[in-house]
Amino acid sequence: MEINENSTKQKIKETALDLFSQKGFTAVSIRNISGKVGIKESTIYYYFKNKQDIYDNLILEFKVITSTIQENFDHEFSKATQVDKPSFILVGITFLNKYLLNEKILKLLRMLMIEQHVNSCAAALFRQVMFDDPLRQNEMVFELMITKGYFKKHDTKAMAVEYYAPIFLTFLRYFSTNDVTETSVNEANAIVTTHLSNFYEQYSIEERKGDSYESLQK
Repeated sequence: MEINENSTKQKIKETALDLFSQKGFTAVSIRNISGKVGIKESTIYYYFKNKQDIYDNLILEFKVITSTIQENFDHEFSKATQVDKPSFILVGITFLNKYLLNEKILKLLRMLMIEQHVNSCAAALFRQVMFDDPLRQNEMVFELMITKGYFKKHDTKAMAVEYYAPIFLTFLRYFSTNDVTETSVNEANAIVTTHLSNFYEQYSIEERKGDSYESLQK
């Protein structure tokens, strides 16, 4: 019985996320969700207080996934003693493919993109996860890489923007509304790889070999 209940609850959340990512939170009703799942509206209220409760559950999952990925990155980066170009590129490609293109993350981001225009909380969260957090993290990483002697001394705020802007633009160009296909992923990866290679060559003090970030792919 418990397995069936968990399955139904998860199905409600997955269906709601699909609809929210296509139409936005405001435009979707409990009736829309129940109809898509194939259950009565009253069944949804057995699992959730209301539509906002479903949304809050999805946002909580989003924050947990984001936090876990960040913690894993921090752990791996703290162990690295060398940073060569392939490892540096791998980190950026992993961020695009394993985070931004994670099926659930992508749907949540699309939902926030739509909802930000009518919901100040959604706008604030979108700004945080797509701009503030990545820029802050990148700035911190570059400060550490400069301190360790991997990169030349430079304005780390400017470096963070220069590093992240092409990745964000590529994400928007290929994946903000379009389906994720093998072709689009390959094209996006090629663009980001070229950008990261040029960035590394511009700021690195020298090519170094040693520990890599391969474990970030796992």
